[in-house]
Amino acid sequence: MDILADTNVLLRRIHRGDPQHRITQRALNRLIKEGNRICVTSQNLIELWAVCTRPADNNGLGLNMHQTERILARVERTVVRLPDSDSIYSEWRRLVSTHGVSGKKSHDARLAAIMNIQNITHILTFNTDDFARYPGITAIHPGSLAAPDKIRRSYFSTIRRGQCWNTELVAEVLRRCGYVVFEASNCTGAVAVCERLGTYNGKGPRYANETTNRLA
Repeated sequence: MDILADTNVLLRRIHRGDPQHRITQRALNRLIKEGNRICVTSQNLIELWAVCTRPADNNGLGLNMHQTERILARVERTVVRLPDSDSIYSEWRRLVSTHGVSGKKSHDARLAAIMNIQNITHILTFNTDDFARYPGITAIHPGSLAAPDKIRRSYFSTIRRGQCWNTELVAEVLRRCGYVVFEASNCTGAVAVCERLGTYNGKGPRYANETTNRLA
């Protein structure tokens, strides 16, 4: 099966310092091992180039042209680039009109349009909600594909070090690993209040950082 990789997946794949790099790598490896083809669009590659060359103080990676050239070439060797066609615009136009898409979400609508034209039904993305409005498209979060034990250890380790910068993402990954997450807050306090399914002791939820040694 062909699976489209969103730009946020490509970025985390090439950026080893990103907290979600390992999860992204495991998810891609699993998909490929199962016989799937990882696809991208020219839009994904253009966005990748833009983020790589954008200054670090402007939410970019601050890489020079030579570094970005090498990264883009490496990505191109490992994915299938889908062709552009005139029909993409008309399908995109239909989607944004039908679903009332506006602003930055219009870029996601173009990916959805390409997927419809290419008969691709699944996209690997950290922003699964962005594609929920499109019928026939299934958005897969990388965290749902990596081994649960490895995810749990990785995220609880990150929690211990106080390096969680996206607690909502942590909460989502914990849910996908079989936890009930009751609340999430910033890293200066309790990162997530959770309890493993089937082990609730009737005394109320416990903080994740209090159960790290037991669960990790």
